[in-house]
Amino acid sequence: MDAPISTAFVFPGQGSQKIGMSVSLISAYRSGENMVRLIESVTSCPVLSLINNGPIERLTETRNAQIAIFATSYATLHVLKEEFGFSVERNVSFMAGHSLGEYTALCAASVMSVEDTAKLVLRRGELMGSAANDEYSMCAIIGMNYAAVVDLLEKYDAGDYVVAIANDNSNTQVVVSGHTKAVQDVADRAKKAGAKNAIFLNTSGAFHCKLMSEAAFAFDSVLGTVEMHEPSVPVVLNFTGTLLDSVNALPAMLLGQMVGCVRWRECVNYMVRQGVKRIVEIGESTVLTKMAKRDYPDLEMINLGTVLEIEKFMRIR
Repeated sequence: MDAPISTAFVFPGQGSQKIGMSVSLISAYRSGENMVRLIESVTSCPVLSLINNGPIERLTETRNAQIAIFATSYATLHVLKEEFGFSVERNVSFMAGHSLGEYTALCAASVMSVEDTAKLVLRRGELMGSAANDEYSMCAIIGMNYAAVVDLLEKYDAGDYVVAIANDNSNTQVVVSGHTKAVQDVADRAKKAGAKNAIFLNTSGAFHCKLMSEAAFAFDSVLGTVEMHEPSVPVVLNFTGTLLDSVNALPAMLLGQMVGCVRWRECVNYMVRQGVKRIVEIGESTVLTKMAKRDYPDLEMINLGTVLEIEKFMRIR
């Protein structure tokens, strides 16, 4: 018998939301709908109504987007386990999630209960949303790597304006975050320096930089109420780009992630160095597999967001 392919499960973050996401899968199985209903009961958030009816402007609000993405991603995994008999512990080598998706990964690895994770995600979304400001922006620099963007930020090491790298997504995509005036300046200089494009994101928040400090301070007290356990599957963390080695350090890592860079490129690099040959993105999103494919074209990429995709995956796994 062939040795199993070393597989990583990854979970998308905010920005992957869309009307109707994962509805066909969730409605096809009682276990999927029950999981979403459980999350709704814990958070008092009408997740299914938001996904089905929107409008997209309401679904895209940080508070709503984060809990909706968590609910649909986790419900997809729950269906995979309950309806198809998939064992995460036997078949998954690593888990990781992008920003919000890190909470889904931790829940999937049994670090936190579904109920506690849902409460954390809801509160995190509320706090991050409340930190939004018309003077804040985020911008994806396309066609430049981390080191090149760092060079563009040197003039902002001190001064009145904040701009920082929020997401190191791949060798060709870096997101900067901060005051709009500074972000625009970096975007302009990036294009002059050879970047293919600079795309402002549809958010009024400056996530993953020190402008989130007040939100992180408030979130600290919430994290302290949650019981955490050692992971059943190794989890690679955004803040370090390497494994969670002690659950005692996790609250500090999650707070660090709110105000610091999401080191997603390093997370993927770590898993590949450990022998991962297949990356499976859970939920109706292709954002993470597409980014990883650009850096690692030989890796097998799979997306699980529909019944047909799960059925195919179960045949080839």
